[in-house]
Amino acid sequence: SSASCWLMVEAFEEGAVQWIQLNKSWGELNGIGSTLQLEVTTIEPADALDKTITWSSDAEFVEVDENGLVTVVAAGEGMVTITATAASGVTANCALTVTALEVKLNTTWGELMELGATLQLEATVSPEDAWDTSVTWSSSADFVTVDENGLVTVVAAGQGQVEIKATAIDGSSASCWLMVEAFEEGAVQWIQLNKTWGELNGIGS
Repeated sequence: SSASCWLMVEAFEEGAVQWIQLNKSWGELNGIGSTLQLEVTTIEPADALDKTITWSSDAEFVEVDENGLVTVVAAGEGMVTITATAASGVTANCALTVTALEVKLNTTWGELMELGATLQLEATVSPEDAWDTSVTWSSSADFVTVDENGLVTVVAAGQGQVEIKATAIDGSSASCWLMVEAFEEGAVQWIQLNKTWGELNGIGS
């Protein structure tokens, strides 16, 4: 028969960092390109000889630089741990909830040249396994509408460039730019002058 005693041992070299603390222990990042600045706010003992800190991330789509600046660099979703490690091996973590979606459309430009003209847009959101891949559609012009399925319709007379946007839950978006020229029935659609340039010389000419 036997008996055991389990010991938790923490033994440091003289002058080594024994404990560190971050300015944040948790956070949230939404969207590719979003950032969070982490800092080591406490190092004990304060007179430690080597206060070097190494930063790391456990997710490929979230990076952290040597100064603790966290950046979402690609589409991804989930819990991400950012770790600060002292030269002595002690660590401090920040747990992040990250939602970074990427939206792509089946086309990014088009032309609608009459009343009632339509265009079917389709949005693809990645990562495909994100818990919510829905998008909200919007139009920059009153005379062009877009429904919840991405069907664009010219509903009134109007001319100009129109932006149709699909926006994901994290604010990520993609746009399709449309050149629209829609006239009322019987309206003048084009005129031409007898000259497109000319020259006048002298008073009274």
